[in-house]
Amino acid sequence: MRFYKTAFILLLIKLPSFLSAQGFEFSPSFLKIAAANNLELTYPTENSFSEIPQITNEYLPFVFGMKSKKQDIEIYILYQNYNPENPATQNPQVETSRITANAATNHEESVITVLELGKEYVKESFGADWGREIYFHPKKGLSGKENCRLVTVYKEGIGQLSIFFFFNEKTAYLDSFYNWVRFAPN
Repeated sequence: MRFYKTAFILLLIKLPSFLSAQGFEFSPSFLKIAAANNLELTYPTENSFSEIPQITNEYLPFVFGMKSKKQDIEIYILYQNYNPENPATQNPQVETSRITANAATNHEESVITVLELGKEYVKESFGADWGREIYFHPKKGLSGKENCRLVTVYKEGIGQLSIFFFFNEKTAYLDSFYNWVRFAPN
């Protein structure tokens, strides 16, 4: 009986540290970017996610990446601060076209689908002023996945946030991370 009491007490002592070790943690560098740019983050509730190194690409400077083998999805974040000296950061339509051209395959039979997101929807879901959702097949050097869903949103005077979801088959789970990072309300 004494053994069970000791084991139970040890379990209670170690359980909080064990549970916290099972949760997902964003990298300190990404948390710093999020705090500096007033971004809100929603932590994954399941522990199948792990951080992955950013892809080295001068045209797509990702600031964070994570993946879930269980859900077969990779998610990358590209964030660009607003800069009054740089016209690209003032014209999200043009910058989104550039981002898409650098991420999508150049295969001549590939299709790119662009959906304009409504102002009210973008404001409510992402705290942003403008947004688009784009589907395409990514370049092989970008991801080994067959498909990409790019959600890019822009907040006037703040910056542009682009979320890349790489996946093979679209599932309901893909939608559960749709707006896990967003601009904080004013």
